[in-house]
Amino acid sequence: MNLAALMNFPLRNTVVRSAPVLPSFAQTAMRSSFPLGSAKAGDTVTIVDVKGGASTLKRVMAMGMADGTELKVLQHHNNTGVVVSAGDRRFALDMNLACRILVTADSVA
Repeated sequence: MNLAALMNFPLRNTVVRSAPVLPSFAQTAMRSSFPLGSAKAGDTVTIVDVKGGASTLKRVMAMGMADGTELKVLQHHNNTGVVVSAGDRRFALDMNLACRILVTADSVA
């Protein structure tokens, strides 16, 4: 008696599907993204995602920051927060919020 008969599992009707060859754009962007809280002063970054609940997203959107917004890190204060500029506006973000904003590097200081 073979293993398939012991397990009562018909092997002839099993369909094997291969995984996609190329990763999606979102997966590629997520691999190269990092939290805004780890960016250094002088870096120019672009927002790719905001992690957290509805209140976090609402807070970030109220500041006019959304996916694709370009930010320049003006100051980075260890363990307390970052100061960023978006266009002609400046924002001081605590480290908790800054670490929920995922960005990709445009240029590094």
